[in-house]
Amino acid sequence: MNDFEARSLLARSARSSAFVLSAAFSTISGYARAAPAPATSAPTEEPATNANAVSSPATPPSVTAVPSPATAPTVTAQPAHPAKHPLPDEPLHPDDGRMGTHQEHWLFGIGLRENFVAHSGFDPFSTNNVLPQFSADAGRVLFASGQLSFAALALFDYGSVKASARGLNTSLSVSRVTAAAEGRYHFWRRFYLFGRVAPGALYSGATLSDPIAGGDQHSNSWTFATDLSLGAAVEFAGEARGASNRPRGWIGLDGGYGWAQASKLAFKSSGSDANTPARLEPVELGELAVRGGFFRINGTITF
Repeated sequence: MNDFEARSLLARSARSSAFVLSAAFSTISGYARAAPAPATSAPTEEPATNANAVSSPATPPSVTAVPSPATAPTVTAQPAHPAKHPLPDEPLHPDDGRMGTHQEHWLFGIGLRENFVAHSGFDPFSTNNVLPQFSADAGRVLFASGQLSFAALALFDYGSVKASARGLNTSLSVSRVTAAAEGRYHFWRRFYLFGRVAPGALYSGATLSDPIAGGDQHSNSWTFATDLSLGAAVEFAGEARGASNRPRGWIGLDGGYGWAQASKLAFKSSGSDANTPARLEPVELGELAVRGGFFRINGTITF
């Protein structure tokens, strides 16, 4: 091989080597550009992007996923609103239609009783035959069946009058204590009629006063007495439902005849007999019977 052929072979070997190196470099370079793609692929980066989108308050998905705090209380408050705040026209305690405490109750009442005493023994103490009295009563309904009921009561009546007789000032005080049995019939829950029998005792205290002699004479006695009367009562205050235990207000009116035994008006001085003036010697004015027709009006509270 001559020198020329050697240089030609060397040149061809150099070109072959350069081609192989170029091909190898191209292959390695293409692999290097393709290899990072799996690390930066869309499936790997998209979750991070979605996570950022969810956490971001400015993106629309956050607004739709999280309920608005302004609307949530409105939805939960609406069902409870009618129970806590009833409508104005809705009664707090609807009528149950029962008689209840309209009929069965304790009672306490006060009022005024007017007695018309026609007995002659009453004339020295009054000019018009009228004895006004303060009246009080208390009791309890003991039995009720349908519209009918029965009550037991204790009554007290007290009154006094003044006048003059034989030139002397006179005064009379009368107290009546009775225990009554009362039958009632309710035509309506708030209205009933009643009949009453009230036996008891009557105390009368009569006084003769002489302003000149300066002495008083007294005549006191206890007698049996009884009242017979009819009346009616109407409820003007109280709840309609019978189950209510709140107090109720009633107005009652009754009238009848009050009978009492007669007692002697034998006046005696309360001073010493030795120093008693002649005009204050014992005086007798006959008998006194506080009996006659009467009527009474009273207000009663029941509970």
